[in-house]
Amino acid sequence: MSPLRTPHSLALQYHTRVVFQVYEGLVGRDQDYHLVPVLATPWSQPDPLTWRFRLRPDVHFHDGSTFTAEDAVFSFERALAPPSQRQFVLKSIKRVRMVDPLTIDIQLGAPDAVLPQKMVLVAMMSKRWSVGHHVVRAQGFNARQETWAVRNANGTGAYQLDRYEPDIRTTL
Repeated sequence: MSPLRTPHSLALQYHTRVVFQVYEGLVGRDQDYHLVPVLATPWSQPDPLTWRFRLRPDVHFHDGSTFTAEDAVFSFERALAPPSQRQFVLKSIKRVRMVDPLTIDIQLGAPDAVLPQKMVLVAMMSKRWSVGHHVVRAQGFNARQETWAVRNANGTGAYQLDRYEPDIRTTL
């Protein structure tokens, strides 16, 4: 069974391509591979150790709940915690904090000029949905754990998960 439905457990690029049809990050890439805002509006770097991301208003998860800074902070905390496959690329992050309902600050332990490029790999998840379904922690890629998030998804992306049959098919 591949952990296709839990975005912070992904280790393979082809899994990421499927999951990022359902989930989105703060930043993405356009057809020319340039960084573009997705769930964030243009971001800034107030000082060498802080990146500020303002979130798009009126974004909703597939269950109808509103995407907020609380969800973004939760998603980063989940991606930073073991056994997430994203923690290695985010190791410069010291702390993520909510400034207001639509703004987060990412505080670094050392300057990281390419942090926005790393944001492409961090999918945003609903904190409420994750807590309610006991999927607060990412599962280990090789652990083959059966959790709610393996067969169910609640993203903000253009597609919704219709059906997932491990190692057989994924229908969006």
